[in-house]
Amino acid sequence: MQQQTEVTAAATQSQGAGTGPGAEATTPTFIGHEVALTGGECSVVVMLQIRRNRIALVATLDMGGLRTVSRTWSADADSGWRTRDPEFITAEDRIGVELAEYLDGLELPSRVAQMLPRPPTAAGAAAMAEAAKEVRRA
Repeated sequence: MQQQTEVTAAATQSQGAGTGPGAEATTPTFIGHEVALTGGECSVVVMLQIRRNRIALVATLDMGGLRTVSRTWSADADSGWRTRDPEFITAEDRIGVELAEYLDGLELPSRVAQMLPRPPTAAGAAAMAEAAKEVRRA
């Protein structure tokens, strides 16, 4: 018989996550971020959050102290993206030239954002209901 020498993770109680339309994940968004930054080693965590109308890039450098930089883009009416935030290279004194150049060199995932569904509207719901009626008649 083997003896267990490592501490196992404790089970957590469910927060009552629902299923079906409108259900949302209950896992904390930054769980990976927290784990990566508590290991004691120097590390960089790059997080990209993509929404249909907003893209945010956050990088955290841990080299004995945490340094975080971020940049956010918003969709404009002309199907383009704009930001008011400066390029990451302006923070090179805090995060280093290599990381700043890497972050500035990342391609903006606008195609991924554009594939995400739009929020439902009253007109869209009415069109879906009408389409469902047509399908039932056929």
